[in-house]
Amino acid sequence: MAWLLQRLQAFRCPKDAFFSGSGQVATALQIVPLFLPALGLGFLAANRITTSIPGGPEFFNRKPGAGPEQRQLIQFSLIALLATAPVSLGASLSQFCLTPSAVLDQSWTGSRRYAWEDVSSVTATCRYSHGRYPGWRKTYVLQLRDGASLDLMAWPAAALRAYPSIAEALHGKDFRFDASVVAPRCPEPYLGMLGRRP
Repeated sequence: MAWLLQRLQAFRCPKDAFFSGSGQVATALQIVPLFLPALGLGFLAANRITTSIPGGPEFFNRKPGAGPEQRQLIQFSLIALLATAPVSLGASLSQFCLTPSAVLDQSWTGSRRYAWEDVSSVTATCRYSHGRYPGWRKTYVLQLRDGASLDLMAWPAAALRAYPSIAEALHGKDFRFDASVVAPRCPEPYLGMLGRRP
């Protein structure tokens, strides 16, 4: 479902767009609600696999075949999908598209088109975060002259693939570049993307 939402976003962009995505909040609202129906389907699949193994139903004190529990799991998954799909679909409508000539910001409040000359600053960060969810946190924020900002790193691997086109679009433009929060030990290939001005 998340893959379909990404394809829908790419479809809503102009044909020459080389990168599309959403900010981190919109991306979370696209992905997180889908875990609930996936949980029911995961339990259903595990139950089916267990009952297909010789001796599996007896081991778990179950009769072979589809019981009322499996029907309830299917109902739960369908109801959860019906409840969460509109949230995910609605969140996917908040997106941006990058083309060689323009930055398109299609948010819930309306659509705006910017030239690459409208980028006033680029702030890149790459730092290791300790705590409950340790790992490298990366951002690549385009700040536009009217105050809007776009973080391109909600999907880091996709942003990395699009970076040569992003660097080409930004090359020679007048903007402030800040990479002061890019750690020297930021993992490659992100260090090459985040650590130097395009």
